[in-house]
Amino acid sequence: MALPYCSQHERLFLQYQQAWMAFPAALITRIKTLYHRFPLPEFEVTEAPCDRCEAHEGPQETSDTPQ
Repeated sequence: MALPYCSQHERLFLQYQQAWMAFPAALITRIKTLYHRFPLPEFEVTEAPCDRCEAHEGPQETSDTPQ
C-alpha cells in the first residue's frame, strides 16, 4: 500500500477518507525509519502532488500559444 505524501506542502493522502491532510515531515521521517527497521513491502511512502499543488498549477502554455 502506497502512502502518497507531498513534501512541498507536508500533506498526506488518506485513502479511507479520499482527502489530503496536514502531516509534518518529521512524522514521515519516523515512518520511513520504521519501514527500514521492519521491512514491510506492502507499505511505502511515495512522493505525490497534493491538492494544494494542483490548485497552484495554472494553465500550461504550449509552444503554439500566441504571444
